Amino acid sequence: MSHVQEMERSTGARAEKAVEAPPAVNPIASGRVLPIVTYPAAVLREVCPLVPKEDYGGGGAGGVPASASEGAEAPPPPALAPWLDELVNNMRATLAFQDGMGLAAPQVGVSARVFVMRRCRKLQRARGEPLTRRSFEVCINPRVRRAGEREDIGSEACFSLPQYDAFVRRPYTISAEWVDETGTKRRETLQGLPAVVFQHELDHLDGVLILDKDISGIAGTPEGAEASRRFTESLNRHYTPGLRPAGPAAPATS
Repeated sequence: MSHVQEMERSTGARAEKAVEAPPAVNPIASGRVLPIVTYPAAVLREVCPLVPKEDYGGGGAGGVPASASEGAEAPPPPALAPWLDELVNNMRATLAFQDGMGLAAPQVGVSARVFVMRRCRKLQRARGEPLTRRSFEVCINPRVRRAGEREDIGSEACFSLPQYDAFVRRPYTISAEWVDETGTKRRETLQGLPAVVFQHELDHLDGVLILDKDISGIAGTPEGAEASRRFTESLNRHYTPGLRPAGPAAPATS
């Protein structure tokens, strides 16, 4: 029996329950905690459409709005459309509540090219944030511009596939691009676990799940142990101690 068939048999009834679960109020974020949609819900297999530009404004690259000129005061960030503002606030609240690394819009039942991910130290420094608190990056219409040649196998888990772990091969380094909640286009080079999180969430927006990429026969082998070691090493290197998710599977995100 394939991984897909096995998951269909074991999780068939859970998706409907997840969608119907009442959202709770999250005291540590400005949005509502939403129920997680689980496999085999149809929305998890959709290729999500792009968010229209008019719904997020049009900032420039690298944190400087395109309309800002030398010596001139930058205009205020463009407001997100109400539906998008509510979505990203709720997704941040949900991710904070779940104590995970990333969450994609289809996982809360919305087919849109949006995900949120926990900021690694590099992104926190780029935003001028203290490294002593958690924060989350909003990624609208994200994409991988380039990927390095090196690929690593790592252990991943997924909120939408509870109790399922997979070994997935991914590029170690990527050049990533997205639009943030201010309408500003961001470009960053991500390595290790932050690159894995970005690619994992991006897969969700294309209807791809870790069970589709799972490499069988690695669990319990020296190669699997090495993958787990690299995971822990990358977690320690890129995320602030004390603010990392509890448990080895949590950073597999979504």
